[in-house]
Amino acid sequence: MTSSSTKKTFSLLSCDWIGFDSDHTLIRYRLPDLHALIYESMRQYLTETYEYNSRLLPLSYDNYFSVKGLIYDSFYGNLIQLNSNGFVNTALHGVHRRLTTEETKEIYSNTLKDIEEDTSERFLCMFTYFDHGISYLIANIVDLIDQENLYENSSENQIDLENKYKFFLIHLKKGSEHLYYDFNRGNYFASLRSNPDKYIYRRLDVRQWLEKLKKLNKKLFLATNSSFNNTDLLATYALGDDWKDLFDFIIVVSKKPSFFLNTKKRSFHRFIDENNMIPVTNEEIIQNFNKNYIY
Repeated sequence: MTSSSTKKTFSLLSCDWIGFDSDHTLIRYRLPDLHALIYESMRQYLTETYEYNSRLLPLSYDNYFSVKGLIYDSFYGNLIQLNSNGFVNTALHGVHRRLTTEETKEIYSNTLKDIEEDTSERFLCMFTYFDHGISYLIANIVDLIDQENLYENSSENQIDLENKYKFFLIHLKKGSEHLYYDFNRGNYFASLRSNPDKYIYRRLDVRQWLEKLKKLNKKLFLATNSSFNNTDLLATYALGDDWKDLFDFIIVVSKKPSFFLNTKKRSFHRFIDENNMIPVTNEEIIQNFNKNYIY
């Protein structure tokens, strides 16, 4: 067998350190219920904060609408899906209108394979499971814009007609910050706290595996983009009250993937609580690897 056809094997037993993510790795979500919760929480935020039309409220989340990898084109108000070559395979305007093949080719004649490098802020890429509910909400918002009914009181809230399919993206950004980083407010975390079993699975089998790795003298760490409060809420339910003892150190709000790409710009703080964080150097972190610190 030639070297080019030989399959390379990889064993965790050969690693001294093993790192884990939290969301969709250690934490396994019940996705249909999670998507609906995100949709409903964002919808509530928009109607309460920006006076979006209450007609959004009775619109239930359609779990069959969204797929992973949708992209929102804020110039035309279309949700698009690319094929493997970067060309638009499907385009939707609002919830129900699918663009014809001719319309799609006329608007999107060139490949969008480099779309993640686009700096015009025209496109919103929704590549994670947390984006599923948002894409369906965007489709509903586009329909309301076309009907000139986005706001509850249209006379007091005017749409920017030159950017009518783009201006609301800042509202979604603010809503995401509210949902995922404001632990003590809003419907999202309140629902997770009150009924975690509806949204995530217990992972006692994963816990046993982590314990086995530690018995083999493996060093384990967790690096997540989530806040500590969010991570603690989910991991406590999934792995147990003492989940932090499973790891040699923990990094929260890690800002991946830039965490791995912009190493010179990384700055660490030792986490005591949300109001008490101590700046530390890389050398201090290395010296305290075995103390179960949180950064």
